[in-house]
Amino acid sequence: MHLDLEYEVRTNEVFRNGLQQRIGRWAKLEAIALENRSYSEESQTALWDVIKYCNLNLAFLTPYFWPSYPKNKPLSFVDFPFAFQMFEVRAGGFMVFRGSRQIAKSTSFCCRQQLLARMLPGFKSLYLVPRYEQLETYQNKMLKVEEAMVDFEIQNTSRLRKNLNYKEFANGATIELAYALTDASRIRGKSTDEILHDEAQDLDAELEIEVAQTQAASANPITIYAGTSRTTDTLLEKKWTESSQGTWITKCPHCNHENIPLPEHGVLDMIQRNGPACAKCGRGINVRLGRFIHAYPQKLGLARIGFHIPQIIVPAVANNLIRWSKIYEMKLKYGGDRRFLQEILGIAIEEGEREITRQNLIDICILGRDM
Repeated sequence: MHLDLEYEVRTNEVFRNGLQQRIGRWAKLEAIALENRSYSEESQTALWDVIKYCNLNLAFLTPYFWPSYPKNKPLSFVDFPFAFQMFEVRAGGFMVFRGSRQIAKSTSFCCRQQLLARMLPGFKSLYLVPRYEQLETYQNKMLKVEEAMVDFEIQNTSRLRKNLNYKEFANGATIELAYALTDASRIRGKSTDEILHDEAQDLDAELEIEVAQTQAASANPITIYAGTSRTTDTLLEKKWTESSQGTWITKCPHCNHENIPLPEHGVLDMIQRNGPACAKCGRGINVRLGRFIHAYPQKLGLARIGFHIPQIIVPAVANNLIRWSKIYEMKLKYGGDRRFLQEILGIAIEEGEREITRQNLIDICILGRDM
């Protein structure tokens, strides 16, 4: 069953208190275990109690494993509420994150991979992007996240492989990073439990079956698609249309209008000089108080869960005067221009810009009868 952890903690006092008690107990036992290893098993039990209480969501562990990242403060995703969904561990089906740029997606995925590798013995996670340049960006992010992480386990790392693209852990878990644009040869023959398809808007949909074979031997396959929608004919958009299509809706405290960040619901009217505003009455709204509403809730039960994440619903953007001013200026300058819709609002436009693949060329290179 899907649990909207961020919303539950924010609105359910009983649940919030239960979580705080469990985290407090684990933190106390962990501090003792660092001095006396005989308490390690008890500490691990308390940690798993936290994870199970959150329905296998690891989001609330980040402040403890990254106490001073990125700017000497505990890592928290309070200003990125949707990121809580990126830490959910769900086998079968898929999750899809159809977002804009600059929404802390890479940081979330790096932390997710590092946490799962330490907590699930033998767990194998594969991060996959279409291009090498995209892989390099993620490699750099992973390195920073890895260096800043507090490792509560004492590991003999001398015999473990650790490089930019492959990381082994003492419990048998692995993290692997790879890229594949139109050819799956680099990952063919690999075996993994989890695939994180990032920048999925650029991935050739014809590779999906080949890539999925890397999970053929996994008892609990986990699949996530993420990226920035550009056109309506991409793999990312295909998965979005097959999902529950969760959209962040913020109710106006003045007129009770439910603001939906989509063009057909007046999303451009929500972008006003002083911050997010109600598309109906024009007065200010607090996007932090919104929640995901799914257009097809029945697909939650089928584990086909989708989330749309435009920049304007992210508190770290909406409550930052400089970042918001830039968005407002771009709205005035470009309005509903395709780039604004894609990069800022994470909305796909019609076909026509997708990169031509090798298979496309093969399909059109057919000699006519006269030849």
